[in-house]
Amino acid sequence: PEAALILPLLLGVTFCVIEFGRIFYYVNSLNQIARTAVRFAAIGPNYTSSDLVTLSGASSLLGDTSGLTLTVTPNSGTSRSIGDMIYIDVSIAFTPVVPDVLKLVSNMTVSLFPSSLMSHAYSRVERASGGPTSVSYTHLTL
Repeated sequence: PEAALILPLLLGVTFCVIEFGRIFYYVNSLNQIARTAVRFAAIGPNYTSSDLVTLSGASSLLGDTSGLTLTVTPNSGTSRSIGDMIYIDVSIAFTPVVPDVLKLVSNMTVSLFPSSLMSHAYSRVERASGGPTSVSYTHLTL
């Protein structure tokens, strides 16, 4: 009889820990994608968001990158000088595998889990827009 009272609580805590582990993994991956993308954008005068997603290795970190949004400020083709700031914002929609416990237990509209995850990175431009037109990119995989 005691197990019937404790087991749902124990399972709920276990699944919440698993979901927070997934959130931690996604945020860490988004941080890595943003840092790598801003490095490539700082040295490459011509880039697109899809190029930066590919060069950052997002598909090896997340698998499916269809829901990934990467925005760059300033846009590619904008005149840049060495020392200018370049900003990368990366976000992805998050869908928990486990149903939200707060919504199941009560009529609360507040969610225990976020609906989207974001990361930001910035760097100074290292190669001006009038520099070489082709840059060789190398991505290390360990």
